[in-house]
Amino acid sequence: MAGKYNMVKFGKAQAEWYVQAEKAEAYLIATQDPKRIAFKDEAGHTDDIAGVSINVSDFYTLVEKALAAGVKKY
Repeated sequence: MAGKYNMVKFGKAQAEWYVQAEKAEAYLIATQDPKRIAFKDEAGHTDDIAGVSINVSDFYTLVEKALAAGVKKY
């Protein structure tokens, strides 16, 4: 499959998952705040990002955890 789930062709999505993921990333970079997003349901969907219908809550949770952990010194 190599990431080609054909969400558009078979699921009637607006865009493939990787295109939607890029939009979620761009939104985070633009807002600079992982808490500045509202989820409309328990499944992690949002209306805040145009063209994104995939679950993005896990991504935002991971970003929050990474920021909370801070810089690691080795």
